[in-house]
Amino acid sequence: MYYAGEKQGAFDILHELRQHAYVSQYFLLNAALGKFYYLDRDYSLSKKFFTIALKQAQTEAEKKLIERHILEL
Repeated sequence: MYYAGEKQGAFDILHELRQHAYVSQYFLLNAALGKFYYLDRDYSLSKKFFTIALKQAQTEAEKKLIERHILEL
């Protein structure tokens, strides 16, 4: 949706998913929000969601990928 031009719809769906306890713990959900906010140039929210994703990441590869995104900010 985001890349098809329906940015707000994409944000709405991702934020709705964050309301579910199980899904909100999945690092890729918060990483996706971080990426979309980065693309929208809202670097404060981007960093917030990448930081949440970093805390949720389980493997070193996941953590390194998210850390690279944070450093880009």
